[in-house]
Amino acid sequence: CLATLRRYANEGFRSVKLFPNVGYDPNDERFEPFWDAVEQAGLLVLSHCGWLGLDEGKGVPRVSGLTATPAHFEVPARRHPRITFIMAHFGGAENYLQTIVMTARLPNMFADVAPGWGRWVFDQELPGLRGMRFSHCLYASDGPLRYEDDIRWWREKLLAMGRSEADLESFFYTAPGRLLGLIPE
Repeated sequence: CLATLRRYANEGFRSVKLFPNVGYDPNDERFEPFWDAVEQAGLLVLSHCGWLGLDEGKGVPRVSGLTATPAHFEVPARRHPRITFIMAHFGGAENYLQTIVMTARLPNMFADVAPGWGRWVFDQELPGLRGMRFSHCLYASDGPLRYEDDIRWWREKLLAMGRSEADLESFFYTAPGRLLGLIPE
């Protein structure tokens, strides 16, 4: 695993995607060598968070959102401040407050708003969203929405919630571009 990670980093990959839903805890001490290697390679971490919409039944792998939450990344984020952590889907619906707290307290913790729960927490305008550290909130799309319609929806929603044009510029372009090394600091 570590050799593969290093090989891809050497080939120019910029991030690693994690999927704790399959039954591991990112906070487990056994993963410390992994976090060391990610930090050493200068990669960022994107983790799927929250519920997974699989039909239950025979032949379906046992998956759960239990460890796919921002809280399970708190210790790795504190121990490895040079790793940027991005919690996909705004940390999952039931974990959105963890996302707000973690992005406020940890300078290396970010959240994306990929469809599903990421968009849902904003659609519902859940408590805490208006006061969050918005510079750590990133646009993302992995759903079936048309890009133009999605951008329009986010612009209208965020402006209605009191966000500025500068906030939107950061949300859509500047913050993700900087994290990926595409835009200089």
